[in-house]
This record gives sequence, C-alpha cells and structure tokens, in this order.
Amino acid sequence: MKKLAPLLCVLVLLAPAPWGIALNHETKECGGFWAGDEYGSAELEPGWTDYYPDDQGIIETEVGSCAFGSGPSGDAEGCCEELGYTYVGPSVGVSRLSPLMLLTVGGLVCAGVVVLLVMGVLVLGVVSLVGGGGFLLWRRGRRNK
Repeated sequence: MKKLAPLLCVLVLLAPAPWGIALNHETKECGGFWAGDEYGSAELEPGWTDYYPDDQGIIETEVGSCAFGSGPSGDAEGCCEELGYTYVGPSVGVSRLSPLMLLTVGGLVCAGVVVLLVMGVLVLGVVSLVGGGGFLLWRRGRRNK
C-alpha cells in the first residue's frame, strides 16, 4: 500500500480541474474559469475569486447562488447574469504551461531531431552508393576502351 500512495497522488495531480466561474467583487465582473490540467494552468489576477459547482451544478458565492450548466465550460454567462455581475468572457485568468507540457514538447522536438538525423544519414548513404557505383561504372567503361 505504501508503494501505491505516490502513484495515487500523481494520478490526482494529473486530473483536470473542473470548470467554474471567477468573480471580482470590486468591479462586479464575472467570467468562466478553468484552473487547468497536467499540461497547463490558469491563475487569477489579484481581486478575483474562483467558485465551482457542487454535485447538483449549483455555485454558492457570497453574493448568492447560480445554476452552472453542463458542457466543457458550463454556462458561465448565465450564472454571471443570475448573480447580477457583468460577464467578461468564457475564460478569465492568466494561462501558464506546466513543466509536464514543456517536457512533452521537448521530447517531441528531440525525437524529431533524431528522425531527421537518421533520414539524413540514410540519404547520404544512398547518394554515396549511387554516386560511387556510377563512378566505378564510368571508370570501368574507360578502361575497356
């Protein structure tokens, strides 16, 4: 069981965050918010607070509650209207790439470079064989004359 605990922790970290809303109580603005997944995350700027729906799809905030719809980004606009806040967009927050995404991209770039190098070596080998064979045939033809 002790060996499974780290694996379970990693699996929990790799799960995507749920969609919700973010409120700025000072400006009375509201927008959709998704904290991210293993490949990227979003952080809220100062003054914003995030809220997420419960099992029934209801979001409870200090200014009231609203019904958050289903779908990839829920229904942030309808929820913002129910709360009396101005809707500012489907996704508020500053997006950032996670280290896992950077490692994935780095791995793909390295694999691409290896493939290109192997292809280059193969092409040079074929050119050498064809070029070398042609030279030998040319030389052999000159000797026979």
